[in-house]
Amino acid sequence: MNKAASHLKPLMPILSAVYGVAIIYVTALPLAGDNPTFVDELLTWVITLAAIALTLFLVHRVEPKLFPAAGQFPLKLPKAIIFAGLLLIAPLCLVAEEYIVYGITSLAYTIQMEPLTYTTAELREDLLSSVHAVLLAPLLEELCFRQMAIPPFRRRGTQIVVCLVMAILFGLLHVRNFPGAFISALFYGLIFIWSRNIWYSVALHAGINLTATLLAVYCWLQLGDMQMTKIPLIILPDSKVFIASMFLAIAGVFILKRERYHQAKVMTTRQITPSNADEQIRQLYESAFPEEEQIPWDDLMHLIGEMHLDFTAYYEGSDFIGFTIIYPRPSYNWYWYFAVRDELRNKGYGQEILSLVKERYKGQTSVFDMESPRQECANIEQRKRRHQFYLRNGFRDTNVYRRFDEVEMTIMMMGERTFTIDDWHAITNELKQFWNWEDK
Repeated sequence: MNKAASHLKPLMPILSAVYGVAIIYVTALPLAGDNPTFVDELLTWVITLAAIALTLFLVHRVEPKLFPAAGQFPLKLPKAIIFAGLLLIAPLCLVAEEYIVYGITSLAYTIQMEPLTYTTAELREDLLSSVHAVLLAPLLEELCFRQMAIPPFRRRGTQIVVCLVMAILFGLLHVRNFPGAFISALFYGLIFIWSRNIWYSVALHAGINLTATLLAVYCWLQLGDMQMTKIPLIILPDSKVFIASMFLAIAGVFILKRERYHQAKVMTTRQITPSNADEQIRQLYESAFPEEEQIPWDDLMHLIGEMHLDFTAYYEGSDFIGFTIIYPRPSYNWYWYFAVRDELRNKGYGQEILSLVKERYKGQTSVFDMESPRQECANIEQRKRRHQFYLRNGFRDTNVYRRFDEVEMTIMMMGERTFTIDDWHAITNELKQFWNWEDK
């Protein structure tokens, strides 16, 4: 991160909020009149789509270049089944939010509730605006107030503080419903930090807005008795809505749990020793890495026991996927080799394997070296993609570099420690005790 970016970084929450308010104001301009028409609504959709495209460009292309830590929050779409589970949970989130706001507000003063009613004209207007509120606004708002503001900061504690600041600013944007907007924004932000994926927040945000629209229809059909107050805006659903939202949430949690269990079941592991290392693993080892980076296979088999290497192979059913070789150490673990079969790359297997490794060494510091993305070379784009992959998965670039046969390597790290060139010399000296490690 350059000097200008380091000065800009502390201002990102405020700049993101200002950008968000400005862009949302622009998208709402066509609806500023007293009686907006369908054409005005359509124009708002077009402007919002343009605003989403611009914001996606900023958070996907510009921000990671300024702040490398932003790479740990990818924009990868989750499976449709995960979206479905989150949408089913959203109604209960809305009901809970309304009752929390009601409880907190009632501590300050007596709230006068009145029956919530909808005329046909009001419902028609709500249904028209719901296209924007459900499909477009959640994505734009989450990109501006979460994806743009939080990822530049690496530490979890700082991310939570930024999340709180953005929730306050988001609440101020929704003046009539500050308490509800604040609680929702805080919830979206914490979900974003936990999942490291903005689409989880977008799905919940869209689901809550969709639930509000469906409650308007429920009210217009006079299917239940709902209460409301205008300042702050609180809508209290009746017991039927509460019970229905509970069942939907149970179904949503079941879907998410089932999907998580399925993903966990798919990948199995096997600890590799000299006696069970088969030809498939050897062929991948000898083809995935340049010859000068390899230890001869027979010598590697000898080192497994001598160095207590964690040599793990990964399988999907009976199909071999890839392997990792890690050298566990007291101060940090050295990720030595990581390979996936060539025909299976870019299909999510590397991500899944790395997630399993991170879980295995959770809470410990991990270090590895990779070809530097800053050195001009023939495979510069490949290096950049690999660099971004590890940044997205929680590693950071230590900016410690070394050269190996004219190839510049950078040290990547996960954990709270720092890594210096002295640490590098320490580990190479340690490795020389087991292998003729030539540091150039």
